[in-house]
Amino acid sequence: MTLRAFYTLCTVGCAGGWVWTWLSWTFAGQGLWRGCLFKQLFHVPCPSCGSTRAILALLRGDVAASVACNPLGLLLAAGLAVLPLWLLADLLCRRASLYRLFLRVDLLLRRRRVFAVFVCLVLANWAWVLFHWL
Repeated sequence: MTLRAFYTLCTVGCAGGWVWTWLSWTFAGQGLWRGCLFKQLFHVPCPSCGSTRAILALLRGDVAASVACNPLGLLLAAGLAVLPLWLLADLLCRRASLYRLFLRVDLLLRRRRVFAVFVCLVLANWAWVLFHWL
């Protein structure tokens, strides 16, 4: 992935995350917002189901409810808080520190054992979500 494509993807993804959070905050109580498309189609929660509710619980200051919804919500909330600042810092200072981190993480995840641990963590999180859904 090129530097420009990476920063464009990060900017669009972060903006989309903030818009999604705002829409969920604004319309969730009105029954207009249905949330996870995967869950609507297959009637089973995806590994990230509950992340939006987790972020909204964090915004209300309820960390325990956030973790109960989906532990990944904490990581997503941290990403939504840090990523715009990091993108802005890289833009203003004309550097690519976030891109360099991405390249290091990409190399790390190419190792089979590291990738296997990552997949196990995602599956464990999915088990958590399924357990709380049932």
